[in-house]
Amino acid sequence: MECFICKSKKIGNYYTHRDNSYVKCLSCGLVFLKNKPNLEKLDQEVYSDKEYFNELYLQNTTQQIEDGNRLLNHIAFYKNSGKVLDIGCGRGYFLYTCKQRNWDTYGIEIAKEEAKFAEDKFGLKVFPGPIEEAGDFLKDKLFDLIVMNASLEHMLNPDDILKIAHSRLKNDGIIFIWVPNLVNSILHIFRRKKDLAENIPYHINYFNTKNLKVLLQRNNFEVIDLRTEMITAISGNIFGTLKSISRVFKKTTSSPCADKKEAQIPNNSSENKSIKDKIRAKINKLDSKITFGSSIIVFAKKRKN
Repeated sequence: MECFICKSKKIGNYYTHRDNSYVKCLSCGLVFLKNKPNLEKLDQEVYSDKEYFNELYLQNTTQQIEDGNRLLNHIAFYKNSGKVLDIGCGRGYFLYTCKQRNWDTYGIEIAKEEAKFAEDKFGLKVFPGPIEEAGDFLKDKLFDLIVMNASLEHMLNPDDILKIAHSRLKNDGIIFIWVPNLVNSILHIFRRKKDLAENIPYHINYFNTKNLKVLLQRNNFEVIDLRTEMITAISGNIFGTLKSISRVFKKTTSSPCADKKEAQIPNNSSENKSIKDKIRAKINKLDSKITFGSSIIVFAKKRKN
């Protein structure tokens, strides 16, 4: 047994649950599933589990779309229009958000019922199967943006997936990756074992910032932004909660004497947007110095020869 990133054979046990376990590379820190399911089993058994996806989508549609808009706003610092491919698009909420903002959208989803949901509900173009079998679907298509939001950790062969992504990305395109930082995050310290147990066999690999960067560079990507989310996650939860409270308050406390002109002030004024951008930039700077946040986010582009 060896680590697929650094090729080290120094592998130690990390966590055992029932008949499977996670092991850890003692050289680069990659944690990976010892007994991996094959692609056929993933396709026909693992991702046909309705309960798994029902738990993933406990949030209502409105919240899913709000999350999609928040992510797209983040991506807009690098790309704000064009053709997008979402690898592991699930039920298509993020792609629907992109579609509403005039992106040309394409998705790949191994779980066939989720892919059908995305097509039927949102009218999206989604390939129902693993990306390794999506050659005809991707033929002659190049993308401005490729998104792997909570999907790379599910992949049996991340090198192969990144090679495909590289071949489908325009020369000036951007790839965005989000993966959990479960093994290294202090935010997960009290429920790490529970999360590991719940994600067998769905999560094949758990990366850290260093080995993920090595993986991307090996597949001819140049990393332009890599950090863990800690301040972002905490502030997002706080602001999200305050926003929800504000909505409830507005619904229950309407005044007939309210100044109509004041109520018509647009929320997305250029001044407000500038303030939000400055706050986001400061939060990103703080997060870039932390390696133990709850998740890892990466923006990368094709390396110039």
